Amino acid sequence: MNQWIIISGACAPDMVPFEGDPRFARIDCGPLRAWFRRDGRFVNDQLFAADSRGMALCDGVVLNLAELKEEYGVEDFMGVLRQSWEETKGVFFKKFAGPFCGAVYDRERDVLTTYANQTGDSFVFYYNAASCYMVSNDLNMIEEVMRKNGLPRSLDETAARYLLSFGYMVDERTLFQEIKRVLPGETVRFSASGGIERSYYHRFSYETRDVSFDDAIELVDQGFRRAVRRCFEKDREYGVKEYLSDLSGGLDSRMTAWVARDMGYGPFVFMNYCQSGSQELACASGAAAALGGQFLHKQLDDASFLFEVDRLVEMNYGLSLFCGITGGEQLLRSLNFQRFGLEHTGLQGDNIIGSYYTGKETFPEGQHDLKYSRSIICEASSIVLEEHGTFEDFANYARGFMGMMAPCLIRRHYTLTSSPYLDPEFFALCMSIPLEHRMKHKLYWAWLDAKYPEAGSLPATRSRAGQGDWTRAQIRNMKRKGAMALWKMGLRKQRPKPDPGHMNPIDEWYQTKPDLRAFLSRYEEETLPLLDRWPETQANARQMSASGAATDKLMALTLLAAVKRYFPPEP
Repeated sequence: MNQWIIISGACAPDMVPFEGDPRFARIDCGPLRAWFRRDGRFVNDQLFAADSRGMALCDGVVLNLAELKEEYGVEDFMGVLRQSWEETKGVFFKKFAGPFCGAVYDRERDVLTTYANQTGDSFVFYYNAASCYMVSNDLNMIEEVMRKNGLPRSLDETAARYLLSFGYMVDERTLFQEIKRVLPGETVRFSASGGIERSYYHRFSYETRDVSFDDAIELVDQGFRRAVRRCFEKDREYGVKEYLSDLSGGLDSRMTAWVARDMGYGPFVFMNYCQSGSQELACASGAAAALGGQFLHKQLDDASFLFEVDRLVEMNYGLSLFCGITGGEQLLRSLNFQRFGLEHTGLQGDNIIGSYYTGKETFPEGQHDLKYSRSIICEASSIVLEEHGTFEDFANYARGFMGMMAPCLIRRHYTLTSSPYLDPEFFALCMSIPLEHRMKHKLYWAWLDAKYPEAGSLPATRSRAGQGDWTRAQIRNMKRKGAMALWKMGLRKQRPKPDPGHMNPIDEWYQTKPDLRAFLSRYEEETLPLLDRWPETQANARQMSASGAATDKLMALTLLAAVKRYFPPEP
C-alpha cells in the first residue's frame, strides 16, 4: 500500500524517523512536511504534489474519475481537482466514489484538511497533542514518530471496551487516546492557531421516496449495473487482463461477478476461503462453475490464521477483531498482484439492498444487537448515539462502515477493494427505498428473480425471504445445540460433528484442537500482566476469556496483542 504522513512545523525536524530513508520521498509546503512511499499501483488516481498555493495528497482509487474528467472537460486528476475545488469551495472530493482518502493544505489560509471516503473502506488517522499534529493513512507511522521521540501515549479504555464488546470501534477512537480516526464522510481541519475542527462533508439520508415494489426492482438493477461498471472499468483503465473477485456461498459477491459477466467483463479469478466440506464451499464452487473462471479455494481446517494474532494486529492496529478476515490474508499473501487490479467484493450487499433492521430493534437499545459479545457491559457513547437518529443509521455507520469494513485495513496491504453496493449513489438509492420493501431480503430476492433468475436458482447459504424466522440454518443450529447439550450431560456417546454449513466454525476448532487451545492459553498467560496498569480493563479481558465462548477469547487476545505491540511496560 501507499504510505504517507504529514507533520506540522511545530514538530522539531529531528522528530521524524523517515528523514534520509530512501524508501520515502519528501514534500515541503510552508510549515508542513510530508513523507510518502508509493507502491506503483493505480497511480493515475492519485496525487502527491505541492506548489505555491498548497499541497494535495490524494490516495487510493476514484472509481468515477473518468466520469468527472468528462464532466469537467479535463484530461487528468489535477484538472478534476482544480475544477471541483471551484465548484465545491474546496471540498473537491465531495463527488468522488471509491476507496479514496487524503489531505489538502491551503497555504493562503494556513489550513490543512484531511478526509476519508463516505463508506469506511479508506483510513486516515491523526495525532494532535504536544503542540504538534500529524496526519497519516498508517497509524503505525504515527506510532513510530511517537515512540522514537518519547511522546506520551495512553491507552483509551473506552476503546478497549468497544473492542471487547462490539468487536470494533464505533466512533473516532483508536486504542491510543492521542490518535483518532477520520470517520467515514468526515473532514478534520487543522489551523495555524492549533485549533481543530471536525465536520461531515457527506452523510447518507434515509428519507424515502414513494416508489412501488416493481419500480424499486428497476431502480436497484439500473443503479447496481452503473456501480458495477465503475468498479470493473477501473481495472480496464490499468490494462488488467483478469478480474480478481471474492466468491462466497452467499449472494453478494456472486451478484457482483454475475452482473459484471453479464456486462461483458471477464475472465475471472475467484477467491474463496472456508472449511472444507462445508455448505459454504459447495455453494461457492457451484456458482464459480456457472460463472466460469478459475476458482482458488483455501481450506481453513487447520485454523492456522488464529495463530497469527501478532501479524494481523500489526496490520489492523487492534481496531477490530483480528480474525475478522479469517483466512483471507493468507490467501491474499499467496497471490501475485502484478496480475490483478482491484479485489472485487460484495461487501455490505445484504444490508444495503436489504437492511440491518428487522422490525424489532429499538434505538438506542438496539445497539446491543450489533455486538460480537455481551459478556461485558458496554454502550456507545451518548455523543455517538446523538449523531444517529435511527437504528438503521447507527447500524450502517457503526457495524457496517466501522466494523464490517475493518478487514480492508488488512486487505489494502495487497490491493484496494471495491464493492458496487458501497457506491455512494447506489447506497443512497437503496436507503431511499421504503424499509418494508427491503427488510428480510424481500427486494433482494425479487430483484434476482426478475433480472437474474439463474443466479437466484443456484444453491446459496442465504435462505429466501418469506420462509419466516426459522431458516434451514437456524433449524440445523438448534438441533446441533441440543445434541451438544446431551453430549455434555453424558446422554450422548459421541460429540456432534462440526456444522457442515459453517464456513469457519471457531468454537468447534477451539474445542477439538488441543494445539490451538494451548497456544491461546499460553498467549493469554504471557500478555495479561501487561494490563496490570489498567485494572478495570484487565478484569474485562479476564471476564471475556473466561466466558467459555471462543470468539470472546479471541476478542480478548486482540486487545492483549495490541497492548503488547503498542503499550509495552516502561523499562
